[in-house]
Amino acid sequence: MKKRILSRKLSSRPRYNRVRRAAMGFTLIELLVVVLIMAVVLGVIGACLAAGIRVWDEAGKFGVAESDAVVGLQIIEKDLKNSVPFHAIVFEGKRSDVSFASLVVPVRQGLRNEGGSVAQPRIGTVRYFFDAGGMALFRSQDIYGADFAQARTPERIMSNLRDVSLAYYGLVGGKGNGAWSDQWVDPTNRPVAVRISLSFRDREALLTKTVVLPMSDSVVP
Repeated sequence: MKKRILSRKLSSRPRYNRVRRAAMGFTLIELLVVVLIMAVVLGVIGACLAAGIRVWDEAGKFGVAESDAVVGLQIIEKDLKNSVPFHAIVFEGKRSDVSFASLVVPVRQGLRNEGGSVAQPRIGTVRYFFDAGGMALFRSQDIYGADFAQARTPERIMSNLRDVSLAYYGLVGGKGNGAWSDQWVDPTNRPVAVRISLSFRDREALLTKTVVLPMSDSVVP
């Protein structure tokens, strides 16, 4: 009888120990492991959030003025790529003002004629000039040989500009080494390339683009 009672007590001890251990909670090692896992997870989440915040801040810095400038530079590049040598329209370049012969679409026709056919571009004068008081860059075009009514009122293509600087790359005597200048004074020739530099009113960033004119095989530095 005593042996049976003793065996029952011994068999009940492991179960009692398991219940007592569950009531005591986690051990120190288990808590440290949980804390370590949580720290790793929070670190990964924090790194992802920090990267997202940095991207958001950079996108916020790229404002409306910079977006307009990118579009405006594409318009200038298109006009310069469409420029042609024409005896009646000389290339005139200054630091903040440039005019040249280019292929343009008549204002009244727009992209299509009255019959629905695509309007053919014509040779005209394209001019870009910077208004320092209004902090804006304007574009105008005049069709060669058209009356005054065909002239287009200058349109603003960039705003919030602190300064616009134009430079012209040309060859000395038509050959040899070239050089950059803030003016183009040769009425019988065109520059090899034009460099446009923009500075903004609210930022220190400088946006620069170099456009090589057509029918030019020269290497521009």
